[in-house]
Amino acid sequence: FGTITDIGGNAVPQALLQLDSAFYSGQGESPGRIELNTDNNGAFEIKNVSPGPRVLTIQAEGYGTVVKGGIQVNGTPNERVEVSVQLDVGQPIAGRVVSTDGTGVANAVLKAFNYGNNLSYRGEGISLEDGSFIIENLHPGSYMLQVEAQGYRMQKATRVKVGEMNVEIVMIPQACVAGRVLDPSGAPVTSFAASIRRVAPPRPDGKRVFEDMNISQTFSGQADGSFRLCGLNPGSYVVVARSAKFAPTLSDVFSLVEGQHTAQIDVRLNDGGSIKGRVVGPGDRKSTRLNSSHVAL
Repeated sequence: FGTITDIGGNAVPQALLQLDSAFYSGQGESPGRIELNTDNNGAFEIKNVSPGPRVLTIQAEGYGTVVKGGIQVNGTPNERVEVSVQLDVGQPIAGRVVSTDGTGVANAVLKAFNYGNNLSYRGEGISLEDGSFIIENLHPGSYMLQVEAQGYRMQKATRVKVGEMNVEIVMIPQACVAGRVLDPSGAPVTSFAASIRRVAPPRPDGKRVFEDMNISQTFSGQADGSFRLCGLNPGSYVVVARSAKFAPTLSDVFSLVEGQHTAQIDVRLNDGGSIKGRVVGPGDRKSTRLNSSHVAL
């Protein structure tokens, strides 16, 4: 329970309060969130809160958003935890998100963070068609801006003060991989799915570890078997191609370096193999060994 006021000591009515677990990362829907508004006197009371660490987010029109941490609910009988927060008048940060050639980047998601001792402040915005953006209702102070846009590397800008209206954030385009998917004879495969996996450095035993990048696309009607996948930072990768008539096949490992925008990779599918055997019940113990006499690779 508590009261939400402004820096002048005035009550802030109808402020939106969101009580979350302290382990909530801020991404996606918060499980177990409790939400309510302050009354006309800026007061609130949240009942039946389960034990554990909590964070309280306070939002009100015209004020900077505040996240209050360090709230511990122990679950003892008749426990009451007082939380009172002061809001300051919200201020903006504005500017433009551009690519390396100076063109605006549309639909970039900007997040502003200011971390303090049990109090943090945040805001969000999305760039327009020309790359311009404004993040409103920020608590006074300096912020780190985190910017994400499809096809570009994530960028950060630090120590950006509220009131700055000409912030320019340059996004670096991510690389693409293009090529063809071929059948065992070298003819183009017209319908297939292609995805990207990152290749980690070899383990001590020499084996490689592959990480799914969540970059995939299904292609159909590709007379020349061509594909193009984008969203890659410098590193080592493989292309995985799949088609109904052939086994899933990995390309050779390829590397992208700083400043490289496209890699050309062909993937030649193979017929794969088959394993033939018999599944038996517990009463036929003499035949529990899988019959793998027919293996064609």
